[in-house]
Amino acid sequence: MKKLALFLALIGIFILLTILNYSSPLPINSSKNISSININQKISLSGKVTSQTSAKLIIDKNLEVYCGCSSKNYLNKNVSILGVMGEYYGEKIINALIIKIN
Repeated sequence: MKKLALFLALIGIFILLTILNYSSPLPINSSKNISSININQKISLSGKVTSQTSAKLIIDKNLEVYCGCSSKNYLNKNVSILGVMGEYYGEKIINALIIKIN
């Protein structure tokens, strides 16, 4: 019985990971869209980086994207970002997963 429960749990985790990996990201066009997006929703956005710190990028649409991007310079470059909507002290934030220079 324990083996069956373990097997079913592993199958369930595999199915959830498959859904997460193959779901299409929700495109974001402006900072007004952020309030209507659910936490842990996969999102995509693109634009020109107007400001960069060691922890975040600010895209030309006034969107703040949090990343660990201290080693690369994205300032004044057009980027495409795949990220996840998160929450920090009750405020919605965008956490970058992949950043590509266009």
